[in-house]
Amino acid sequence: MPRRNGRVKANSAVQFDRFDLLTLNSICAEPLASLQRLAELAGISVKSLKRRLVLLKDTSVLLRVAARVNLSTVGLQLTPVLASVPFNEIESVEKACDLHPYTRYRVRCIGSSNGLFMIFGIPRGTEFQLTEFLDGLKRLSIVDEFRILRMVAEPVYKNPDFASYDPVSETWEFKIAKWTRGLSSHTAELQQFSPSNLKELDHRDLVLLRLLTEDARKPQKVLAKELHVPEYEISRRLKFILQKHIVSNYDVFLGRRLFRFAPGALFEAVCSLDTTRAVAKGLEALPFQASFMPTADGFLLYAGLPSPLFTEIGASLLRHSEAVSVMWTDYDTSMHYYFDEAPHIEGRGEWETNRRFAIDEPLSELRRKLGR
Repeated sequence: MPRRNGRVKANSAVQFDRFDLLTLNSICAEPLASLQRLAELAGISVKSLKRRLVLLKDTSVLLRVAARVNLSTVGLQLTPVLASVPFNEIESVEKACDLHPYTRYRVRCIGSSNGLFMIFGIPRGTEFQLTEFLDGLKRLSIVDEFRILRMVAEPVYKNPDFASYDPVSETWEFKIAKWTRGLSSHTAELQQFSPSNLKELDHRDLVLLRLLTEDARKPQKVLAKELHVPEYEISRRLKFILQKHIVSNYDVFLGRRLFRFAPGALFEAVCSLDTTRAVAKGLEALPFQASFMPTADGFLLYAGLPSPLFTEIGASLLRHSEAVSVMWTDYDTSMHYYFDEAPHIEGRGEWETNRRFAIDEPLSELRRKLGR
């Protein structure tokens, strides 16, 4: 089946100034805003904003704006996995991720776990199939150990806020001590998983979701042309998708240039539910791009942070937790997968869960590619 991906690109030679940051900040704040609105937010002319957007895209600083599909609303279960992988087998496991029909993300990591951090969006109730697939990777001796983490609430995401970043000194005006003190008073209700609307969606709706994860700013007339439907039909389906929170928000994907000063850190915390709620709320005050996943034991926090803050934020989280593990992630080798409608069984409103499809075929193809 076709596997669509969004590998990041290196762009370390790009010259970057405050007007570029103002442009990025405007689109991070309102990803679908008109050019006129973005120019107002950035405080520059529309002509200047358009020129800078073209430059940022051409130099792979700004990769794309993508719809964030709330997987639970389409009957899928967000499932993080940490796998210990021998160094010489990293690429083999990455191939396995590319072949699995429900992979959503993967990134190499070193630290408390050396190997890969992976996120799958599997049909509800099929965790046993994912376990068997990963067991198959162990039998091939390309994975040493793995842990499937159970999510207990909807994840929380945020785009970066560059208002506190100085591109000249490459420093952030962020007070970690103030943020840490605030955790004690933060409260936030975690969001329960949404009911599935999959039965109300047809295959064309799912193709539309994929197109929105490829480029959420694509005009409706272009979407209509690609789906071979009238533009009013796109407008009607988009209204339904938003009303049902199937698309919960929009992510701004940035290139390597922006993560030279904010590399990826992955924290795994064992803590009380109160601490999980506090950190979920505290995410709002972080200026960095972040993903937060409440788990049965605590939470996962994946954030682009300046290197000096790795230990400071880790220590801050540890102050409120029983244990905190830290991993560094390799953004250059990470892979975001677009939403994939291929496993949907048209006419039945279900995802394919056949053992052959979910386990046997990916492992067989992997063995063929590896020559084993």
